[in-house]
Order: sequence, then structure tokens, then C-alpha cells
Amino acid sequence: MKNRITFYLWRKINSIYYSGDDVECINCSWHGTEFLNGRCPNCNSLPRTRFFAFCIKSYYKDNSSILHISPNQSEYNFIKNQLNIGKYDRLDKRKFAHINLVRDLVDDLNITNSYKFIFIWHVLEHIEEDITALENLFSSLKPDGKLIASVPIYPAGNPFTIENKNINKEEYETVHGHPDHVRSCGDDYKLRFEKVGFINIATIKVENLPKDQIKQYGLSTDHMAWICEKPNKL
Repeated sequence: MKNRITFYLWRKINSIYYSGDDVECINCSWHGTEFLNGRCPNCNSLPRTRFFAFCIKSYYKDNSSILHISPNQSEYNFIKNQLNIGKYDRLDKRKFAHINLVRDLVDDLNITNSYKFIFIWHVLEHIEEDITALENLFSSLKPDGKLIASVPIYPAGNPFTIENKNINKEEYETVHGHPDHVRSCGDDYKLRFEKVGFINIATIKVENLPKDQIKQYGLSTDHMAWICEKPNKL
């Protein structure tokens, strides 16, 4: 408890000390002179979380229903505090305080045509049966609904997804860059969205954004995301 209080105290001090007009945390609206080792001094967000907020703000329509897959606390706080939301469900196979649907994404979710938006951020690289997970998400969306998704591209700039079920779990970190990643995702990961029926798939690469915007929001040029649409008529 003492360490946690100290952590939040230092964060509060830093958010005041580094306040200014050079950068902006789109996740919590803090304005400052710089991010500290990539983190926001006020909310502790990382570049990937701020990119999440950037993409959601760019495409989300007010009062829409949302299914959010495995949100971390920072993503959840952004949605609750900064968006005008309608129905908002948070799904994870583990129970956390901010999760209200405890289900495994590769099981039958018993959810059909229910949400206008689904957010899934740096989750699919952890799921072996990712096509099954995407099929379930596709089914959960309303016609014309949108999936906003991102996976880490590893190594940076990787054009092709690398997947080998013969790799031992002990080798995941060496091969995939993380001990819990079951594949190394590449730019071609968008083909998996197309495979389950999504259309009009737009790719957003941080490296293609204006340089002043990348600096302002403290984004990483290694990150990318996709905006996928469920057809109105199947």
C-alpha cells in the first residue's frame, strides 16, 4: 500500500512539474513538455494506448453500443471518461473489476448482431485460434458495424505474419518478441479480417501521420491498426 501511494504521489508531482504545451496525452487530456520514457506523467499511458485513443476518437460515433475485448485499465478509463457511450460491455476470460462479461473469445459467445463497435487492441496475438475469435466478433457486430483492431508488428516493419505451431512455448519470446505471443504479426494480418467477411478495411499506420501529430501525442511509428466493416447485406 505504501509503495502504491508513493507511486501515485510521484505521478501527481510529475504531471505538475512537466506540465506545458508541447505534448498532449489524448488518453487523459494532460498537456505537458514531454512524456517520460514514453509514459504519460499523469495517467501512465503508453504510446500504444494513446494510439488506441487516437483511433477510437477518429472513428467512434456518439451513443453507439460497444463490445471491448480484454481492455486494460487505461483503455477502460479513456472510454468511460472521454466518450459519449451507449451500451458498453467489456469481455475477458478472466475476472477483473472493470470486466462485466467473463467469456473465452474462442467459445460460442451467444451474441449476435448486438454491437455497433468492437474494440480489440493487442489481444489477437495471444490467441492461437484467432480466426475463430474473429468469426465470433464478426457475428457479434450489427450490420454496418465496425471492428477497430490492432496487433503488434514484430519485428518492426515485418510484412508477413509468422506462425509455426511447432515452436516451443519457451521459444516464444525469442521468436515472437513476447513470452505470451503465439505468432509474429505482419502487415498482412489484415487478410484474416477479410477471411471472416469484413470489408472496407482501412489501415492506419502511425508512420504515415503528420510528424508534428506523432510528437504531440507521443505515438510510436511501429504501431498500426485496422478499421473493418461488417457488410450490411450478407
